Amino acid sequence: MLAALAVGFIILMVFASRDADKQWAAARPANISDAKWAERRDQCHEVDLAPAECAKATPADLERLASEKRAAEHAKLCARNDRSDAIREAEEAVKAQLKAPRTAKFVSGPSINHDGCKWTVSGEVDSQNSFGAMLRASYRVELMRSTRDLWIPTSVRVDE
Repeated sequence: MLAALAVGFIILMVFASRDADKQWAAARPANISDAKWAERRDQCHEVDLAPAECAKATPADLERLASEKRAAEHAKLCARNDRSDAIREAEEAVKAQLKAPRTAKFVSGPSINHDGCKWTVSGEVDSQNSFGAMLRASYRVELMRSTRDLWIPTSVRVDE
């Protein structure tokens, strides 16, 4: 029974794909080559345009729509409250500034400020200096969240 459902689903997907291919082929303007139409089709898929809308869109329209979609996705990403990720990234940036990063022990919970894609993490860290003595230092790390969900330290200050 389950195998029959799986086969039925596959057949349905093949026919749906063929139907979509026919719609895209029918919408292709006569003055656009197959290669250019394939490129434009990919752009239209990125911004969720139907074949008929895609045929009418100019390259500038497609670029504007793609830019707007990327900006909306980035804004959604930046709105997430990923405190633990921000703390982890800030601690890694602080460790990179220390003489003995393996000895770092971060003191209690840091202070976190989140404004869109800009994060500021402040706190204290205990670590060894170049003489082996444990010292406490305050730190402040400013991070930006990129469109690829990467954390980029824009400022790292460790006051020993």
